[in-house]
Order: sequence, then structure tokens, then C-alpha cells
Amino acid sequence: MKNFQEINRYPSMYLTALYEPRDNGLCLEISESMTSETVQDVLINDKVISENRLLSVNENGTKFNISFHRYVAYQVFNESFLNFNDWDEYETGEFNTFCIFKKSRYMGFIKNETIADYIFPDELKHYGVYCQNHVVHIISTLEPVIEKISNIPQL
Repeated sequence: MKNFQEINRYPSMYLTALYEPRDNGLCLEISESMTSETVQDVLINDKVISENRLLSVNENGTKFNISFHRYVAYQVFNESFLNFNDWDEYETGEFNTFCIFKKSRYMGFIKNETIADYIFPDELKHYGVYCQNHVVHIISTLEPVIEKISNIPQL
């Protein structure tokens, strides 16, 4: 898959757009993050966490468009509420910004709750996009197209 390795070279990305350009098609835009030079303390309950730097979208950084011509299902999660405690028992694959699962609880759910596996036996794949603040899981029979867009500041 073109740009699969490239997208995973970025340790931190933001989901900046998610839309359906046509029925049952899906596009995600993810953007490179940047770390602030400003150091600040954060108070959580009664504890102070020191020397934090704010992450934000790098408006002049690299972006990727991930396009699925057709999907079976997708789900968007608030990254803050994901349960990472026992995921290794159920899921295997490369876990970076963009990953492909070999086995997952989400795929099991889709196979149990839809007829997609009957229509497309052994063709379903589970893709995951892990960004700051959002995680998107997509089940599709078609490999996505990943397009790299480098932003060059205008003079």
C-alpha cells in the first residue's frame, strides 16, 4: 500500500477532517502535530504534572488523505476513553498511526452483527487510525488510498 510506511514515520498526528465524499465512501485527513516551546504545569484533581508542552496541528506540516472507496463500517472514538488494558489479548498487527489488524474484537462484532462476511467471505479487513484525541476503526473490503500532502508555506 503506497505511503503506508511513510504515514507511520510520524509519531503524532491529528484527525483534521472526516467525511463521506459519496455513499459508503470515507475520507480522513490527518495532519502532523507540533510541540509548543512553552512549558506549563497541569493540575489534575490534586496532582500537579510538571513540565508539559502543548501539542497542536502543525499548519505547515505534512498531511495525509486516507480514502476508502467503499467501507462496511467505521467507528470514531474519543481517544481519552479507550481501554488499552487488555487489547494485546485480542488484536495483532502493527500499531502505529495507521495499522491493519489481523484479528480484533471490532471485526468479530461486524461479522456477528452484519451480513458483510457472508457477502465478502475472507475479504474484510480492519484498519485503525490512531491520532491525538481520536481513534477511527474502519472495516473495508478494499485497500485505502493514502495520499501524502506536504504543505509549503506561502510567501
